[in-house]
Amino acid sequence: MPYLLLIGLLLGLSLTAQDPFRDATAEAGITADGRMRGVAVCDPNGDGHPDLFLCRLDGSNLLYLNDGRAHFTEAAAGTALADTGPAYVSLWADFDRDGRQDVVIGHQDAPVRLYRNTAESFVEVTATSGLTLTARVQAGALLDYDGDGRADIFLSCLNAPSRLYRNLGNFTFREVGADAGAAVTGLGMGCLAFDYDGDGDSDLYLVRDGSQPNVLLRNDGGRFTDVSAASGAGVVGDGMGVDAADYDGDGDFDLYVTNLYENFLLENRGDGTFRETGFDARVNDLGMGWGTAWLDYDLDGQPDLYVANETGFAVAGQRYPDVLYHNQGGTFAVVAGTTVASRRSGYGAVTADFNADGRPDLFVANSGQPSQLLLNQLPTDHHWARVELVDEAGKAAPLGARVTVWTGGRALTAEVRAGGSFASQQATALHFGLGTSQHIDSLLIRQPGGDTLRRYALPADRAYRFPETATTPVATPAGAPADVRAYPNPAAGRIALTHPLREVRVYDVLGRCVARPVVEPVSYLDLPVGLAAGLYRIVGWSGRRRVALTVTYSPH
Repeated sequence: MPYLLLIGLLLGLSLTAQDPFRDATAEAGITADGRMRGVAVCDPNGDGHPDLFLCRLDGSNLLYLNDGRAHFTEAAAGTALADTGPAYVSLWADFDRDGRQDVVIGHQDAPVRLYRNTAESFVEVTATSGLTLTARVQAGALLDYDGDGRADIFLSCLNAPSRLYRNLGNFTFREVGADAGAAVTGLGMGCLAFDYDGDGDSDLYLVRDGSQPNVLLRNDGGRFTDVSAASGAGVVGDGMGVDAADYDGDGDFDLYVTNLYENFLLENRGDGTFRETGFDARVNDLGMGWGTAWLDYDLDGQPDLYVANETGFAVAGQRYPDVLYHNQGGTFAVVAGTTVASRRSGYGAVTADFNADGRPDLFVANSGQPSQLLLNQLPTDHHWARVELVDEAGKAAPLGARVTVWTGGRALTAEVRAGGSFASQQATALHFGLGTSQHIDSLLIRQPGGDTLRRYALPADRAYRFPETATTPVATPAGAPADVRAYPNPAAGRIALTHPLREVRVYDVLGRCVARPVVEPVSYLDLPVGLAAGLYRIVGWSGRRRVALTVTYSPH
């Protein structure tokens, strides 16, 4: 056998032999079975650990509380959340801004129900809420469509108009779908609220079954405009689920849509249009797709992709297992021979770091077979960061907030959402793979409405909450000791430091790293030739203190 061929075969064997995930369902204490549909990552007890709520058509709903190490205790039994009817989707948010997550549950041909979290129990408040919908609810999403800081509710229905409920406060809602241009009738399935055009407000993408075109609704300041045809996002299939991520690293969010037969990958061109590239990217799975999730399972900085298939449904005589796609820089390869390639009938699918080891895991709600908790066990020397956004009072930040992380010469972008996959809700904490980078060079948080927050030189392999004033600081203390300063300031050439710093980086006002001295420690800086005049930020370390200095640079 030729030498190069032998090496290729051995490499292929090593890739397939390394199973990134293991089935930890039994040891986690999860015994969910029956006709499961949606699954939500939630935190009703407010302990910071990702919990799970499972909707079931043929039995009680299940609420699994996580101890932080992926050991779960079922807590819905005996509460109002257990037997709500044939449940399809749950959406969790702090609707009344009291610091606790409440929940709205959509059903099949039964009334939508709203529950308030009182800390001691869940109390149904549907009767006075204005939620009067009885329909076949297939999926939903939460968004702040009008920019008032409250979580509004969007519900996708089968053979009935989709509904948009504006949150008026105090657990009251008003249906505004038709007035806001969001009432779409047809075979509504999955839906997603995300900011596709980067203008700071959440748009809506609706997936439809039965060869009906999918729908993209652009948010124009609280009223939606149908741009499906003009944008190229109105693809036609037998659609089920949807999720979005910046898979190609260009700063905007791309869509993945599961179908019966070929799935779609809609590449966001950044000019308001999309290009369907599922076949070219090699992610056009042919099965009966339902739930889907983007996750950087190997932490290399490139979002990978998971698809849950209903393997009880044969496509052209063949049954397709669930599939994990590895992002290889814009094209994908199937990760073969893995536990993830289950042949159970998957519906809802979500990702979160359930055991707090820095690696994103998966949970799949199966129908007719036990559901599965798949823990990420991939050995890696790659690094990570998890970012949770809160407001000054420590309550959840507005939906639609965008986080951009600059590290290793590239930008990674994610967004806070509630919804997606199929009839499910992903974690609101954002997980970033940083590759070999041991620091975040800079981090930018853009809130809906335009408020921004910047942080610099953050160590990797940590969970952060921003702003830090809302809770115990999670990063090393910011600011410079009194004896550390830069001079002259303003500067026209070389910048000197009164105290040597290590791991120094210099950033412009957009958070881009413009200089990174090689020598350690640094006592002075010569900024790059041709650097424009303006404000710059010097960030480094003095002992265990993070130093941040602002200088005005005005070259000759």
